[in-house]
Amino acid sequence: MRRIADWMSWNQAFDGGLYLPDERARTARLPIERMAVGETLWVPLQVRGDEACEPVVTASASVLGGQLLAGGGSVGSAAVYAPTSGRLARFDRVWTAWHGFVRCAVLEPDGRDAWAEVRPFASATAAEEVREALPSAGIMCDRSGRSLHAVLVSARSARADVLIINGLETEPYLTVALRLLVERGVEAVGAARRLGEVGGFRRTVLAVSQRHRRLVRRLRDIARTSGVEVVPLPDKYPQCHPLLLIHVLLDRRIAAGGSAIDAGVCVISTATLAAFSQWMATGRPPVTRVLTVAGGAVARPGTYEVAIGTPIARVLERAEASDGVECVVSGGPLTGVAVARSDAVVSVLDTAVLALEAAPRPGPVPCVRCGWCIEDCPVGIDPTSLVQLEGRSACSAEELLALRSCIDCGLCTYVCPAELPLAESIARSRARFSSRAEVPT
Repeated sequence: MRRIADWMSWNQAFDGGLYLPDERARTARLPIERMAVGETLWVPLQVRGDEACEPVVTASASVLGGQLLAGGGSVGSAAVYAPTSGRLARFDRVWTAWHGFVRCAVLEPDGRDAWAEVRPFASATAAEEVREALPSAGIMCDRSGRSLHAVLVSARSARADVLIINGLETEPYLTVALRLLVERGVEAVGAARRLGEVGGFRRTVLAVSQRHRRLVRRLRDIARTSGVEVVPLPDKYPQCHPLLLIHVLLDRRIAAGGSAIDAGVCVISTATLAAFSQWMATGRPPVTRVLTVAGGAVARPGTYEVAIGTPIARVLERAEASDGVECVVSGGPLTGVAVARSDAVVSVLDTAVLALEAAPRPGPVPCVRCGWCIEDCPVGIDPTSLVQLEGRSACSAEELLALRSCIDCGLCTYVCPAELPLAESIARSRARFSSRAEVPT
C-alpha cells in the first residue's frame, strides 16, 4: 500500500504540453564513452554571458590537470580549470555556441594527464566544511550561467526548503540524464543526500521519467534509507522545465518572470549533481562535459564525455557525421542554439551536439488560425497575439505579463502548421519591452 500511495500522491499536472517523438533509441542503451583529449584545447574563459574570468597563469607556462587557469570575478561566476596537463601556448579568442566569441586559453596537452594535488571529501565531512570549499569547486549550473555555490547561497538567503534534482529529458534525442542515472545511480543518490545537507533543505526530490520502470525501482531501492524521494513523472514536454516541475511536484506557482528560488525551491540538473558527486569523491573540478551526440547525419551516435575546449568538429568526426549535415545544434532541438561556426568548441553550457540533415521546409505562410499554439502552450498564453508586438513600439501591462510568462519551450513554433517563428518573435519582444518594472500578477 505504501508503494501505491507513493505513486498516486504526485497527481498534479499542467495544461498544454505535448508528447514529442522520442528519437532516443539509438543512444539510450549505449554507455558513456570518454573521448581522448586532442592535440589542442581552446578552453573558454567565459562561463557567464556578461562576465569573463581573469587569467591567473601566464602564457607559455606548464600547467597540471585541475590547475586554476582563471578566477571568477563575482560570487556568481565559476572558476576555469585546466582539463589536462600541458603547456599554455597563448591566450586567444574562440567561438562558443552560447556566447559567441570569448577569450580562451590555448592548451597543448603533453599526453601525461598529470594532475594537481587535490583533496577529496570523506562521507563524514561536515556540511559546513563542504560549503566553505564549494566556491573553488568550479561547478556550474546548466544554462543559468551561475555557479552551484552562488545558487545555494541564493537558496539559503531565500530560505528555500526543497531541492529538486531534474532527471527528466523530455526533448527528442537527449539521453545524458538517463545514462548518468543508469551508470552512476548510487553516486547520484548519495550526492543528492549530501547536497541536501549542504544546502540545508528540508526535502530532496529526484524526478525521473516514469517510462524507465526498472531504473525507478533501482533508484528507490538505493534511496530507501537516504531521505531522497525518487518521483517518476511522465515524459510530456516541457515537463523538464523547472517552473513546471515545481508546479507538478509541489503545487507551487511562480509569478511571471520569477524563478524557482521565488517559490522556495532549488532545481539543479543531473549533470550538475554528477559534477558535485565527482568533486566530493575525488576533489577534482569538472573539466569535461557529458554530451548526447546524435541526429540523422550521425552514423555513430552516443553519449560522450568530452574535455571542455574540444572542437565540436572533432566530436562530430568521432561520431562519424556525414557530409549531409544541414545544421549543428548545441542542446535540444527545441531549446538549443545553432552552432554558427565550424570552429566552435565545447563549453561548460553544452549538453548535446545534434547533427541534423536537411529537411524540406515550405517556409512561413500567414497564420491559419488553427489554435494549436494556444492549446499546447504550457503556461496558457496566446502566441499569435504576442507576435503582433513586433511591429509596435509599446505594449500593455497584460501583454508584458504574457511575455514574461513565456518559458521559451518552443512548442508554439514546433506545432505551427504555417511555419511561423512564434517563439523567436516572443523572445525578441520580451527583450525589447523588459524595461517595464511593474507587472500585474
